[in-house]
Amino acid sequence: HWVTSLAEDKEGNIWVGTISGISKLEGRNFITFTKKHGLAGEHINSLTTDRNGNLWIATTEGIAIYDGKIFTSLTEKNGLNSNNISLIYADKSGNIWMSSSAGVSKIVFDQKAPQDRSFDNYKVVNGIYNSPINCITEDGKGNIWFGTEGGAVRHDGIHNKLFTTENGLSDNAIQALIKDQHSNNIWVGTMKGLNRINENEKVESFRVSDVQNGNKVSKLFMDEEENLWLGTQNGLYRFRDPSFATFSEKDGLNSPFIFPIFRDSKKNLWVG
Repeated sequence: HWVTSLAEDKEGNIWVGTISGISKLEGRNFITFTKKHGLAGEHINSLTTDRNGNLWIATTEGIAIYDGKIFTSLTEKNGLNSNNISLIYADKSGNIWMSSSAGVSKIVFDQKAPQDRSFDNYKVVNGIYNSPINCITEDGKGNIWFGTEGGAVRHDGIHNKLFTTENGLSDNAIQALIKDQHSNNIWVGTMKGLNRINENEKVESFRVSDVQNGNKVSKLFMDEEENLWLGTQNGLYRFRDPSFATFSEKDGLNSPFIFPIFRDSKKNLWVG
């Protein structure tokens, strides 16, 4: 099965999203869930966990939320701007951001303490950004960053600031965004290499590889040791300024095409 996304729930189980359902790894066994178990759809595009430990599952037919016991579905009938949700992200304030072909929306739980939040007590804010996006992250100041086909967008809740090749990015097609663990720098993965946007809005460029497809950075992940992991179409790279280390099928990877990268609470690195 083509693995699209990875996440860990509050009990430490690893969830694997695929194009034909979602599987939970318990010990060494996988338990697979499909629409008959309550999923909104079986083509899983994205996973995230919120501050209460709920697992949010973005599918081509709506969103499913797993609270540890049952799945609850949200669709256009509940206010979503589209059922085909390509990306989902939980910010530190408890808001849920999502992207579809109709643009970026946000699920807001108004005037409720986090532990009292109910999926029946929310509103969907549509029209935040009106184009599809590839990735979302949050910086240390609470700004939300969107990776688009036309650059990186910093959203402060009201205004959008666009960063493009004119600001120094390697390419405008943004595939991955992540905040640096130890600063407020934003790392940007593009189709033509790696960039870093610092707090002063200065953009730095890093050439990942001289190998074909090696600079097509599709995923980014930063661990606690300040290693930046890059998923590309030519394997897995580990960047610790100023050098790159490469991992390929020779090192045990199943494929050179790397999509989700995830580190669990036991510090195991998972690669899809």
